[in-house]
This record gives sequence, structure tokens and C-alpha cells, in this order.
Amino acid sequence: MLRSRSAARWFALAGMLLAFAGVLDNALQPGRDNRWSTLMYFTNWTNLLAGVVFGLHLLRLRRPAPDGSQPADARLARVTMYVTASGVLVTVAYWALLAPIATTSLWTFRNLATHLVTPLLLAVFYFARVRPGAQRGRDVGLALVLPLAYLGAVYLGYAGGFVYSVDDYGVEERFPYFFLDHVELGVPMALVYMAGIAVGVAAVAWGLVAIDRRRASRDGSQVGASA
Repeated sequence: MLRSRSAARWFALAGMLLAFAGVLDNALQPGRDNRWSTLMYFTNWTNLLAGVVFGLHLLRLRRPAPDGSQPADARLARVTMYVTASGVLVTVAYWALLAPIATTSLWTFRNLATHLVTPLLLAVFYFARVRPGAQRGRDVGLALVLPLAYLGAVYLGYAGGFVYSVDDYGVEERFPYFFLDHVELGVPMALVYMAGIAVGVAAVAWGLVAIDRRRASRDGSQVGASA
């Protein structure tokens, strides 16, 4: 699967369009009080970045490749891993924590695109097209830059008075997710949830690095055996 550059290009194009379409549909959904609040959800951060990553791969796949494979270079491979790690966490966290208490349908385009299909497509692309051996141990820590930057943006927004929505009783929603609301949960419990996000991303990133090293070792052994 995706061995040919043509198939990979079409896959990357589909992933890019789906990622952007899911975020746009989220922004345009009826009843959203603040369109800008779309940009303050980690799901949409990861989907926008997934779209950018797919786009970068698509541009790279347009270049001539002597061997026909055109794998990503090391820097793009690492960035792809960082976004993939956050995307996997988004999918797991959503379906484990948020889907069970959702008050709207789970089977909408925007929901499936952003919380399931786009992260899955990026993971498939990562394993199918990124050459093993690019990841380093420090990439586990670097994968935390995205979620930590997001948490910083959320609390800067809170400090600046950002309002996500206003309910029927006039109560302002000041946080994108209940588990970040230190006012309702208390600071200790909010910190526990934030630590869980960091640990979750680090765990996924560690797993991706471990798999990358194993694949690189296996491919190296195969090359040595065939030499």
C-alpha cells in the first residue's frame, strides 16, 4: 500500500483536504457563538497541522525520485511523528473521555473527520511512507512541544478573557474542555489531567520511536543479509 508515488500523492491529497474540511466544518457548525473558538481546541490544532504535514509530503512527492519511493527526509519524518503522536492521543482521549458524555451525534462528518479518520490516515501514511531510522530519543521530548504550546494558549486565552460560548442561562464557557477547567475542578485535579495529556503524548511518541528503531534495525538486517 502506498508504495507508488502516485498512490502516495493521492493519499496525501485526500488526507490534506479531509483535515482542512473537518476543521472548517467545525468552525461553520450552527450554534457556534464564537467562530474563533474553533482554533482553541486541541483536536483542531492537530487536524490543521495534519493538513499541513500532508501538504508538505504532497509537495515533496511531486519531485522526481530515482527509486520511485520518495520517502520523507529526516526533519519532515520527525515532524510527522510529532503530529501523529498528538493525533493518536486526540482519538483515544475523545472516544474514552468525551464521546461517552456527548450530547450531540457522534456520527457527523466533522466529528468523524477530526476525531478518527484524519488521525488514522496520518498514522497510516507515517508507517507507509516515512523511512525508518529518522527518529531519535530526544524526539519523545520534542513531541511534547505541541501539547504544551496548546496548554499555554488555552490559559493565555483564559487570562485574556476569551469566551468559547454562552449557554442558555447566560453562563460563559471559558475552557474548551472540562478537564482543563481549574475553576470547577480545582488546580490539583486540572494539573493531574494536564500531566495525563503530557504523559499520553510522550507514551505514544515513545512507542513510535521504538517502532521506528525496530523497523530500521530490521531493514538494515535485511539489506545486510541480501548484500
